[in-house]
Amino acid sequence: MGRLNVYLSDDTERRLRDSLKKTHGSHRALSIVVEQAINEHVDRTEGEKRPVESETLALESTPS
Repeated sequence: MGRLNVYLSDDTERRLRDSLKKTHGSHRALSIVVEQAINEHVDRTEGEKRPVESETLALESTPS
């Protein structure tokens, strides 16, 4: 599994974390949400869909 360091403005980070708390109850879903957003962006730009990896699906079902 790859790892990236991403730099966000303070406002964007706050908005993302607030949104995650409202929708998922914690920040644990951060990697899942970011991976989905990246895949959606790449799919739009490349015009193809890729299946979600089983590891990501397992993370989604993990209780917060």
